[in-house]
Amino acid sequence: MRNSRLILLGLLLLVSCNTALRQNAMQIRLANLDSLLNQMPRVVLDSLEQMEISDYPEFNQAYYNLLLTIARDKAYADFTDDSIISLAADWYRKGSDPEKLARSLIYLGIVRYGLKPMDTLPYLHLKEAEGIMNIHALEDPPLQVLLYGYLGDIALRNLNYDLADDYFEKELSACQK
Repeated sequence: MRNSRLILLGLLLLVSCNTALRQNAMQIRLANLDSLLNQMPRVVLDSLEQMEISDYPEFNQAYYNLLLTIARDKAYADFTDDSIISLAADWYRKGSDPEKLARSLIYLGIVRYGLKPMDTLPYLHLKEAEGIMNIHALEDPPLQVLLYGYLGDIALRNLNYDLADDYFEKELSACQK
């Protein structure tokens, strides 16, 4: 009886270690794909679309959804809805990673702007992302360029030329960094 308990405990320990290693490997793989997004978005998109992520924890799924949205945007794929980036943004709103929250909100705004350019939701998501970046002093020039470019476009679309100029100047400042 005692040996069977030890064997069961050993198997449980082996399974839990294997699960932790598998989750860590997925996190590393996603981070590696993230680092390639700007140079090879099509390759990253193809890699992400071949991955099966449903068995992994929510934090891996949220990161996957964020990267998939960014890769689709950078590869000029059409969006039919905002469901996957909405899931990522909802997850990061509950967490403690302001950089990924800002990225998810920016891309939520971008996707919604592409789907319904006359809607006010994209602006609200982009302003929320700007607030998070300011509060946490996030210095990410490419992300700031994206953020201020879209905010400028929205202000221009709404005929608010002074605000559009301010956003485009912030975009230019981020470009110079």
